[in-house]
Amino acid sequence: LGPLADNGGPTLTHALLPGSFALDWGDTNLAVDVTNGNAPLTVDQRGAPFYRVFGRTVDIGAFEHQPFRTTSGGANAFLTGTAGNDAIVYDAEHQRVNINGLAYPILPGTRLLTIDAGEGSDTVNVIGSTANDLVTADLRTQLVTFTHGRSPNGADARIVGAEVVVIDGNGGNDAATLQDSPGDDKFFARPGSGFFVDLARVLEVDLFRMNLHAQAGGGHNLARLFGSTGIDVLTAQAATSTLMGPGFAHSASGFDFVQVQGGVGTDTATLTGSSGVDALIARAGVAVLTTGGVNVQLDGFETINADGRGGSDFLRLIGSPGNDSLTAFPGSSQFVTNGYNYGFTSFERLTASVAGGGADTAVLIDSVGDDLFVGSGDLAELSGVGFFSRTTGFDVVRIRGVNGGTNTRRVSSINYQLIEQGTWV
Repeated sequence: LGPLADNGGPTLTHALLPGSFALDWGDTNLAVDVTNGNAPLTVDQRGAPFYRVFGRTVDIGAFEHQPFRTTSGGANAFLTGTAGNDAIVYDAEHQRVNINGLAYPILPGTRLLTIDAGEGSDTVNVIGSTANDLVTADLRTQLVTFTHGRSPNGADARIVGAEVVVIDGNGGNDAATLQDSPGDDKFFARPGSGFFVDLARVLEVDLFRMNLHAQAGGGHNLARLFGSTGIDVLTAQAATSTLMGPGFAHSASGFDFVQVQGGVGTDTATLTGSSGVDALIARAGVAVLTTGGVNVQLDGFETINADGRGGSDFLRLIGSPGNDSLTAFPGSSQFVTNGYNYGFTSFERLTASVAGGGADTAVLIDSVGDDLFVGSGDLAELSGVGFFSRTTGFDVVRIRGVNGGTNTRRVSSINYQLIEQGTWV
């Protein structure tokens, strides 16, 4: 027996400890209320919500061992899983908890419910309130916390020992903050749902109807964000990528690889490089930014605006089978390909190649200093202090020497129409 202690109910009791010979050794036929026509007892000495019979048969004594207990006054409640595989559900809206089909009410005034899933392969499902709930999940410690949107009028929850935790926000403006494990992790987020899991499969967290933010650090980590059927907006840089759309906002910080899939709406992405050397590759519907050790891949964004932010940044553009157009200034450029519109700033080195079409057009514009244009075969190159632009395969190349300096051109055996504007020597 345990010491005389507050195990819930109006009086102190001796709890039955694991391994006690009193566990499941009583006679259920004798667990009756003699004052009520020998009706079967429904609760033990502590009263509701403590069942008189839990398990194979009744325990010996006035205390029935069971997974749920609460302190006097109900400030804290505890649910402990069995040695087997448990299914535990905490309904925060209706304030009740269920383990393997056995339900317990959360008494008024309970501030914190601690769930220890214990051994086995356990799943804990939390159904949130209709208010604004908050969730934190730490894959390093396998700890998940739930903050009730109506706290202190609803019980918060602390969950440990579970292999899978499923949380449904159930309405309200709910948010979850997720922390990765020291190993390799995956974070997937769609409008209305997402999951975060360590690849060692120690803990998986599934979330529904919540705004999600995942933070990564150790290991090699992958984040995938999916757009909606409406208009979505992405902002991405080395530190954080955030995708927002109708009714959702998901973000990923510190991940090595971030893949973002636009939806069927007209989606826009804003990419920001680092002060170091960045690289961006873009073609119709797809763009890949490598910045600060992070790889960000986009698919299906109709408009992309990217800022290299200094350094000696490289931009590679790949055309479509249709008619593409490029306008390149020193330090900025605009590329229109197959209905996609891309704008770039502060990329010092640019290459653009096209194949197909019949009316691909490039406009190369000089700087205020001395610039050099070289044309040969399918190549057209314009360079000056701090910039370099090269095109391949365009049908028409227009060079504009209108901003000053001495502009020099060297042309031999070109396979495209060259149009000169301004002064070239």
